[in-house]
Amino acid sequence: MSKQKKILSIILALVSIGLIVLADQYSKYVVIQNMTPYVDEIDVIGDYFVIYHIWNTGTAWGLFADRIPLLLVITVIVFLLLTYVFKNIAFQKRYRAIRYCMIMIVGGAIGNLIDRVRLGHVTDFLYAKVINFPIFNVADIFVTLPVILLVILMIFYYTGDDFDVVIGEKVLLEDGTYKDKKEKKSQDN
Repeated sequence: MSKQKKILSIILALVSIGLIVLADQYSKYVVIQNMTPYVDEIDVIGDYFVIYHIWNTGTAWGLFADRIPLLLVITVIVFLLLTYVFKNIAFQKRYRAIRYCMIMIVGGAIGNLIDRVRLGHVTDFLYAKVINFPIFNVADIFVTLPVILLVILMIFYYTGDDFDVVIGEKVLLEDGTYKDKKEKKSQDN
């Protein structure tokens, strides 16, 4: 891949992350401006799916409630791990789905990170009332669905060699074979 295409790919990834953050923050802004937390409820699909504004001081299902500093550290660690993985798989066609998932995860994580830093809690408002599913937000969708997709891909599509590429132990060569990263580096020198 040419240097210009790599730069364009990085720019598109950053723009995509920005759009995800914007969609998340705008949806939360609308809810915050128009709904009283724990009081107002808007039926979207009858009594099955509603908008109900709450504050979440933890993660999904309220885990780690009131532990904002810990959640900030975890978020930074996840960003560093995703950056490391992105570096290992950058621009290889085989790993495009992983890159797209990572872009969505980062966008969602930034959306919730902004809330934690700015408000001390995350604004949640989407509620599948019929099944009493935990209340969530747009950022949560962009974190959860790609993680599920990644698990499915790792089980049914990618091989152990692909996992080794993701964690940086191997490289995928242009001919579709895998080589130990240290071995390739010594051959290149």
